[in-house]
Order: sequence, then C-alpha cells, then structure tokens
Amino acid sequence: MSLWQKLVITILTMLVAGFVAGLIWGNIFDVTMPSYLAGMAGGLAAILIWELLKKVVIRESMLSKWSLSFMLITIIALYFIVGVQPDALADSGSIDPRINNLYEHLGQTKSIGIFTKLSIKNNTARLNKSFAAHHQGKRPPNIKELRERYDLMVQEMMILVQGKDPELAREIYEVRLLLWSYLSDPEKYKLI
Repeated sequence: MSLWQKLVITILTMLVAGFVAGLIWGNIFDVTMPSYLAGMAGGLAAILIWELLKKVVIRESMLSKWSLSFMLITIIALYFIVGVQPDALADSGSIDPRINNLYEHLGQTKSIGIFTKLSIKNNTARLNKSFAAHHQGKRPPNIKELRERYDLMVQEMMILVQGKDPELAREIYEVRLLLWSYLSDPEKYKLI
C-alpha cells in the first residue's frame, strides 16, 4: 500500500469516526462540547485504535482487514438504526433541559450584580410579552423585528458575562438558537 493510499484511508477514517463521535458525544452524553472538537477527538481515537488493531489483531491474522472493516461499518449502521433522537425531549411536550440549565446558571452567576439581573429579567419579560402578542396575531411586532431584538439581547448578555463567567457566555451562545426555536414557534412557545 502506497503512502497516498494510507493517507486517504487515514483521513476517511478520521472523518467517519469524527462524525460518529460527534453524534454519540452530543446525543448520548448530552455534552455541549462543539461537534468539531468531538470530531477531532473521535478522529484521533480512531487513528489510535486503528494502529493498535493493526499491530495486535491484523498482524496475528485473527481478523482480516475486510472483516474488521465490516465490523466497523456494522457498528456505525447500528448506531444510526437505534440512534438517540436529539429532539426527543422537545417533541414529548417538555422544554429542553439546556434552557432550564441556562436560566439556573444566569440566576446563580456572580459575574453580574443584582440590579443587572433585575434589568435582564425586565427586558426578558418585555420581549416575552412581544412574542405572546405576535403569537396571538397582533402586528407589530413581526418575526424579523423580534429576531433583531432577541439577537441584541443575547449579544448584550454575552458581553456582560464573558469577562467573569466565560462558561456562561459559551452556554448562552450554544443555547441561543434552541431558545429562538421555542420563542418563534407558537406550539413550542406554550412550553416556556
């Protein structure tokens, strides 16, 4: 096998293992780690496992390369067949726990003072009333205006906390689209 063929196989192995690791990491363990980091970790783990298998299993000819490939493909296929649905909680009529965790973290953080928290609470209540009016058919506000106000509020909150609580800023950033999906959808909005 030439060096180029080994390189292509290694890259393909990294991509497949990285993709599967990203899915498993995000769905089963429900970790908010970005999927590209999980992909890189999965790719590195796949290379290490592959090298170990080549030295231990394949050289001793307990398994052929084809049977090893078949086992890997079977494992990946089984994951997709029996895989965890990421939106299972949202579809079951309950709010996603990441949103509740964000609210709890915002209430407990020491990175902003009590008056800032009260201001955020008032701004959130006003925005929430605007969403309620929108879902009842009252115009204005339209969805574009609500999105602009929502994005501005999220950006302001991230700026407020990023210096002293970067974990909370990251959590706000990661949950912002999920929260928007609840606010903008009339059915999901009822859950909030």
